Amino acid sequence: MWEEALPDPLLHAPEPNVFIATDFSLLPADADAGGPQPAAFRRSSVFEGFPVPRERLVPAPRLLGSPAGASSLKLWHLNCAEKFGQPRSEVWLKMTSPYYSLDAKNTRKEVLLELYVWCLEDSLNETLYPASKAKLHCGASSTSYGLSVKGSGFSQKLLKLVEVVLGSLGLEDYCSRAERRFHAQREELLRTFRNAWLKPQVHCSQLRRLLLLPAVVRPEAKTKELEGAGLPEFQSFVRGVLQPIGCEVLASGNTPREELESWAAEVLETRLHPVAQPLVQHDVVRLQPGTAHVFVEDAVDATQSNSAIEVYFQLPGRDGMAWDEGRTRLRVLLDLLEELMYEPLFDDLRTKQQLGYSVGASTRDSHGVLGFSVYVVSAVQRPPVLLQRIEAFLGGFVAHLRSCSAE
Repeated sequence: MWEEALPDPLLHAPEPNVFIATDFSLLPADADAGGPQPAAFRRSSVFEGFPVPRERLVPAPRLLGSPAGASSLKLWHLNCAEKFGQPRSEVWLKMTSPYYSLDAKNTRKEVLLELYVWCLEDSLNETLYPASKAKLHCGASSTSYGLSVKGSGFSQKLLKLVEVVLGSLGLEDYCSRAERRFHAQREELLRTFRNAWLKPQVHCSQLRRLLLLPAVVRPEAKTKELEGAGLPEFQSFVRGVLQPIGCEVLASGNTPREELESWAAEVLETRLHPVAQPLVQHDVVRLQPGTAHVFVEDAVDATQSNSAIEVYFQLPGRDGMAWDEGRTRLRVLLDLLEELMYEPLFDDLRTKQQLGYSVGASTRDSHGVLGFSVYVVSAVQRPPVLLQRIEAFLGGFVAHLRSCSAE
């Protein structure tokens, strides 16, 4: 029997891995990569003793313009391979369209876009596995403006992998042949929506976003919309998701400029057909100076023993501060405040007062509106007590900062 058996075509050795790199040479640095710092990074007269490097740590990305036939495409390039001594690159694609930008009045589009990303990742499993073995990675995510694709790894085959992912954006084979997989991804996303706010800290943080950003919707609203969405509606959504679309690309690392330009002209023009899109703006609720607001909501999980609180301070918004050196300086100061506050905050509220293990402070950026938050998750105290302890700490911390010397 075995002597008469014929070879089975379904049993064969794996195909050669086309993503394995063979060229690990490094690009030479650009001639002007070590030029002077832009004005926003020069030494400030306010902090004469602050050590600011006179040379760029990393050169600024260059806007290469638009390849022929893709006038709406912005192409950025950053050569920093020699700086880090790695034959690696990262590529980001930002694809924008009003068709699926964040919109509280059309939650259905938002959940369909999230489902689209899940199905796209599922359809790419067989492609991404050999790429991962070659130390290449690529994935897509849904954003407030549309879609984002990011690839990283050895530079020689990275653009090839991104091209394969872009060629799969239409999901033609997936929608026609993988109905069972579609329903599996839909159920998994429904489970994610239902469990989204089970953890008090996540629930608390998302409530802040819900109050500040009118376009944000609750997970239960997403669940309801997704439960009513079937395969025919999803297929109709996919057919329109890529047209029209605006595209912006940044390649950083060891990718040659000429290779990026030729790839963008050939691949993006044929895959995406980019066209100019209006700038997507998102409204942010402005909190009046000197006012305070308290929002209380029960935990989603009735058996949850933890309480979470987040105290948020909003700084001047986009209309009150231009996107210039002043705003950059403010962001740096907020990050510095976060670093200075972390240790004493944890020592006081966590170690000494034993309020809870999760204690911290963080800078918040809500579509360009800066803020600062202090949060505590506790199983031993209720939110009113936690608020009193946070306010007492902040009062003492401010007094401590004012008494500190310049050193």
